Amino acid sequence: MEIRANERKIINTKPLDYLFAQGESGVDRIPILLPLQYGDTDLAALDWSIQLVSEQDTFLSKPLQSVAGQDALTVYWDVDGDCTAVPGKVKLTVVGMNKDGSTVIKFDGRDIIIRAAQYGSYAPTPDTLSAALAQAQTYSQQAVFAAQQAAQSAASAEAGAESALEAIRKSPYIGENGNWFVFQAETGGFADSEVPARGVEGKSPVIGEDGFWYQWDPAEGDYAKTDFPAQGPKGEAGGVTSVNGVTPDENGNVEVQTGAGNADEIEETADRVFVSPEEKAKWSTPGDIINGTLAVWQRYDSSSSATYTNPSNAYVADRFRANGTGTVKPNSRGYGADITGTITMQYWMEKADFALLPDPVVVYYSVDGQMQTASTAKSSVQTDSGGNACIFSQAITNQTLDWVSLYPGQPVRPYVEEFALCQRYYQNLAVTGIWLPSSASAGTCYYYFPVQNNGMRVTPTTPQTASGAVFGPSGWNVTGTVSVTDQRLSFAVSNASGQTANTEGSGRFQVTLDAEIY
Repeated sequence: MEIRANERKIINTKPLDYLFAQGESGVDRIPILLPLQYGDTDLAALDWSIQLVSEQDTFLSKPLQSVAGQDALTVYWDVDGDCTAVPGKVKLTVVGMNKDGSTVIKFDGRDIIIRAAQYGSYAPTPDTLSAALAQAQTYSQQAVFAAQQAAQSAASAEAGAESALEAIRKSPYIGENGNWFVFQAETGGFADSEVPARGVEGKSPVIGEDGFWYQWDPAEGDYAKTDFPAQGPKGEAGGVTSVNGVTPDENGNVEVQTGAGNADEIEETADRVFVSPEEKAKWSTPGDIINGTLAVWQRYDSSSSATYTNPSNAYVADRFRANGTGTVKPNSRGYGADITGTITMQYWMEKADFALLPDPVVVYYSVDGQMQTASTAKSSVQTDSGGNACIFSQAITNQTLDWVSLYPGQPVRPYVEEFALCQRYYQNLAVTGIWLPSSASAGTCYYYFPVQNNGMRVTPTTPQTASGAVFGPSGWNVTGTVSVTDQRLSFAVSNASGQTANTEGSGRFQVTLDAEIY
């Protein structure tokens, strides 16, 4: 199936309605036919990508392969699980851009509909529920054996949970330089893989057939092998520690004890509590708290050993506020907040999200590796004038706040997903602005967002900050504050060294966009 754009840069996306189902991946390749030329612009010379914005305000961008034919330029959209993760209405835009970003063209399609999965409207990423159902069917014949193992001791389960937690602590993470950091068994610490998380020239790293990471080499125009394997070292071989409290003999065998013949005959006791599948599923589900691991510190100044000193109701890790006497900074493990002195940490939730929580509100959190619980009636939760709620508020003295969640257990949302959610509230980004000054002394610089408000929850507040010309005509300086509209930001530039009036210029500036809850 192919779709085509007309001369008004509109793509006929009607054939795509209800074509994709939530969780589908790798089964559809959609050719999109574009003109070879638009005005004086050779479209075949541009790099192409597709941008998807869902009605739930999620944003996704994927690179596209392009092939120039005799009559049309065809760009190929390979529909993967990221593209179908969120059901409902999705806006589609195909974007072409040259290397320096000075030429940008967009072909818009009308909303398409992604069918919700039959098992519910929540979007697993990847399609974990389908995989779980397939696995359950594959192993259904082993149900009797599973029943015999149902009474395995609590000590063995606790050891397994600690092993899983240790694996999470060794998971790769994205460092402050934008590269992947991977755990090294030899040193017992993390090392820079020198593999950019965002890829070079938009080319994401790939895993080769030999199991090593490959990253794009712009000089060679091809992928080059790195020294880092994609799969970490194998852990130590496990074994049975006990069955119903009976430890193995010297040959590793466990004498089977007589007792319950099936799971229905096992009695629930104070030390052996049965859990429903719904409750158990929550143990490995993100806690619906953005940045519950406190892993995203977009405001972090790496040159300062004490990031926030005596903070006064300041946002630290995204969506978390700090107030008190002392310091707050990121923990070296890649998640958590190290606190000296006494600091009150708070998490504020938007009014609409707070309305969905049960009564009472139960929050789980970990301090210095020890999980704790706080339960508060909804009527007693602190709210501001806009109805936003403070569901977590704890004074911590000389300890580390590891994580905060609505479910027991450390949050497991991937870092990349966490970062994207946090960027709906705060962004510190470099942008390329274009200006045409009306005089030789001053002008206005404009930058157009790729999506409304750059994908943020609301229009960012003003005044904002902009600083530093990295390239462009010398002598131009950033002045004034940033003005933000739905699709554009602007700020004043001044001429300090007599540039010619009405001469177009461009500069790369550092800009802060803030859409936090106040």
